[in-house]
Amino acid sequence: MSAVTTAQKTTLTHVLLVLCVAFIAYSGCLANGFAGDDNAMIINDHWIRSFSFAGQAFFSNAWGFDKDFSSYYRPLQQLAYMFFYAMFGLKPLGWHLANIALHAINSTLVYFIALQIIAICFRPETGAAKPDFPNETEAAGQTRSEASLRIGPLAAALIFAAHPIHVDAVASPAVFPDLLAAFFSFTALLVFIRRAGRMTNTKGYAGYFAIEFSLLLAAFLSKEPALTMPFVFVAYDVSLNKTADSMTSRKQGKPAVRTLVRYAPSICAMAVYSAMRLYALGGFGGNDFHPEIGLESNILSGVKFFALYLLKTFVPYSLNAGYDFRPVSSLLPLGWQLPLSAFACGLFVFFLYASFRRPGTGYGKGYFFSGLFFALPLLPALDLHALIQFFFAERYLYIPLAGFSLALGIFFESALNGNLVKTAFPSKKASAFLIFLILTLLIAFYGASTFERTRVWKNNYSLWADIASKSPDNGMAHFNYGDGLKKEGKFDEAIAQYRESIKLIPYYMDAYISLGDILTLKGDNQGAAKVYEAALSINSGTSDAPLIRYNLARAYQSMGKIDAAIGEYRMILQERPDPVAYRCLADLLCRSGNRNEAKALYRKALKLDPMTAGGTCK
Repeated sequence: MSAVTTAQKTTLTHVLLVLCVAFIAYSGCLANGFAGDDNAMIINDHWIRSFSFAGQAFFSNAWGFDKDFSSYYRPLQQLAYMFFYAMFGLKPLGWHLANIALHAINSTLVYFIALQIIAICFRPETGAAKPDFPNETEAAGQTRSEASLRIGPLAAALIFAAHPIHVDAVASPAVFPDLLAAFFSFTALLVFIRRAGRMTNTKGYAGYFAIEFSLLLAAFLSKEPALTMPFVFVAYDVSLNKTADSMTSRKQGKPAVRTLVRYAPSICAMAVYSAMRLYALGGFGGNDFHPEIGLESNILSGVKFFALYLLKTFVPYSLNAGYDFRPVSSLLPLGWQLPLSAFACGLFVFFLYASFRRPGTGYGKGYFFSGLFFALPLLPALDLHALIQFFFAERYLYIPLAGFSLALGIFFESALNGNLVKTAFPSKKASAFLIFLILTLLIAFYGASTFERTRVWKNNYSLWADIASKSPDNGMAHFNYGDGLKKEGKFDEAIAQYRESIKLIPYYMDAYISLGDILTLKGDNQGAAKVYEAALSINSGTSDAPLIRYNLARAYQSMGKIDAAIGEYRMILQERPDPVAYRCLADLLCRSGNRNEAKALYRKALKLDPMTAGGTCK
């Protein structure tokens, strides 16, 4: 019993340490407000104000609150937002606390997953090095190796908890669905691993089925990338479950039956989710936001972006909430980036192959599973057609980083067992000190980088200022940074940002409107009119034209060009009846002496909208 008690004390100590590191690393978020997508997904989401909209969340897309269509089906996202709004209102502190708490819980789940995986990797029977620690005994539900693990699971959990790549996800309450999907996915994986090897034991299977099914369905309903988790289960079976089965004396039954029983919860969860999605959205597939990207471009771009995700994972330097990485249009002309990306992807594939084929080592299979655990959940982010604004985002690495952390956990455990440093450090104490020192320095560096980066998410102004400085070719970043400067009263700097946004995205109407508005505030009506005229030359045949004409008419009116303003209002009314345009045109006609037409226009405005239209021509 002493060994079990020691193992339990060690586990509790490790869990508390992981929780502390996660909270300390992200404590800087607690002073932050809302920023980025928080404004659209939380502040402007009227669904979250009442649980009466809970039903609509299950029968509409994630943007249904804005009466807009998207291919995102995430009802648990809306339910979570409703709960937090009921608890905290629109006070950012509570929302940030919820994000940090769930991230800390997810980090502990990574610890328990790593404890299971690394225990399998280092069982003496697998051919891996046998941990040489005292007081190793067998206990119910616990392997001999699992009781003696000292650093691998802890390293994996601490790396996941403190890694700076998570700031994009944890610092933004709008990205809570990523954390929620990870929670259900990690828990489902842990349940699957614990049950693997006992699938043909019918006792308790109904309960296991219900738990696994519920966890997976909840993960799917949180965010779509969780649909890759059943494939992670298959990766576990291919890489590690044969080793786990060999440690049991139970007969496993016929392979076909065993396979069906093992994956039954996953199959049923995917079927139910598909039916719910089809009913709510009218189709399973999503919108094609980039039809201009062909198959060749998407494949080549996938290679490039996967390599970039690898780079940012290994070297979390110059992180950015709005990367301006562009797709690869074609193979030719061949630059240096694509061959380098292909080489990095090739190294990753070779790592998987060498790990799987490595004879006589359990941790080789562990590396293989870790690599697949990283790659599989990342695949949806490589389909550029499904991405709206940014082709590359750090938040997509939240679940995949568990695979990376697991690989490093296996590495540290192997190093501590003397497999890597016994030549240079014959003394176990010396090697253990070196490994613990390296891990401590790594976690300290990650934690400090994470804490520092949380300040970027203080508000919209600081966030978009950081993005604009790191992505100078990102027109949306300059536009949003301009909005932040405008709110700060820095009009001249805001004007420069709006002009840069228009230069980079000539068709972006919001930038023209914002630039014209700020010029009007400064009294430069002539400059505002030129901006609206430029916007109209690009957007004259679009649905945005009436709004542009309305602003142009106001600018003309301020300049005293009444006839030009009247002409713009008439153009608006040729496209569609509008009570505001009727009233404004009637006001100008009154001033011009055309009272009869003005009275007729007032009546039309009154008929369309009695509340907005008032006005008379005396």
